[in-house]
Amino acid sequence: MDKEELTTARFDGLMWKEIIDAILTRPTVEVWPFAGPPLGYRSKSAAYDAARKGLIRVIEMGRKRPVPTRWLRHVLGLDIATRRRRRKTRRRSHFTQPEKFRSSCTK
Repeated sequence: MDKEELTTARFDGLMWKEIIDAILTRPTVEVWPFAGPPLGYRSKSAAYDAARKGLIRVIEMGRKRPVPTRWLRHVLGLDIATRRRRRKTRRRSHFTQPEKFRSSCTK
């Protein structure tokens, strides 16, 4: 799906914005329709099958198997701390010089 289709697509009656808002605000969400579509599962059965196989992390609570949103935000790259950390490491790698280069420049 391209970006335009995603903004108008509905998953079980929910718009994409509603799904992302739920992931950002709730402590846990259901496998379908909240965790499956953002992870690339297009059908309800595929999402539940992935959860059963362990591809989607779930909390075992009797019949309910909610997905922890902390893990989901990390996997989707929606975690603000993770994004900041990635940016800092990228910046550092551009400015640091390897040891071999430093020693050859000082001779």
